Amino acid sequence: MAKIRIYEVARQFNVSSEAMVNLLREMDFPVKNHMSSIDEETVQRIRGKFDQEKEAVKHAEEEKKKKLEEAKRARRVEGDVLRCGKRLDGCRECLSGRAAHY
Repeated sequence: MAKIRIYEVARQFNVSSEAMVNLLREMDFPVKNHMSSIDEETVQRIRGKFDQEKEAVKHAEEEKKKKLEEAKRARRVEGDVLRCGKRLDGCRECLSGRAAHY
């Protein structure tokens, strides 16, 4: 089983050596510095950790996008009346974003 230096693994994942050392320490691997060697099994665990993080970020972005779409849809459903009571096309102060005048 081949061993690889931590700084080389960090380069593969486009993170700093320091960040990779911290990650390995969080995962309870005995690491002294960026020149320490790790085996292929550890690299696979790191890859799994990064994949989990990618999925979590992707899921969070999708949720954010859904909430934004729902908010846009809710604004359209409320009708063409603004908070000041005027029609959507009739109140320039509301549309320009000025301070509330109602």
